Amino acid sequence: MNDANFSLWGWEGFQPESINRLSEHTLLIRLASDSEISPRCHRCGKESREVHDTSLRRIRDRDLFEFRVWLEVPVRRVRCADCGVGREKLDWLIFHSRMTERFRSHVEVLLGLMPLKHAAN
Repeated sequence: MNDANFSLWGWEGFQPESINRLSEHTLLIRLASDSEISPRCHRCGKESREVHDTSLRRIRDRDLFEFRVWLEVPVRRVRCADCGVGREKLDWLIFHSRMTERFRSHVEVLLGLMPLKHAAN
């Protein structure tokens, strides 16, 4: 599993650092910031190389085969010249949410196809 290509997973600005099995059906993928991509201000979208601080967030992503996938993401707060200090903009992560955009879309599709109880499982 270590030789898998994760470039198509859509975690723009991040690369997988490690993959750990939390339980029989749960994976934790730790992501690391890609040093070649500068973080952007979530308000104005401008690049900012000055990082104020970083916090780890655990985010739910879409399932991978029989595994529930959790991401551990180092989310940076950047110091923007125009807006001040604010969280970096991540297109694949819903602002102030603990789930990726991909997971949200997947759940919406399931809700249209099956009863709520089945989609929740």
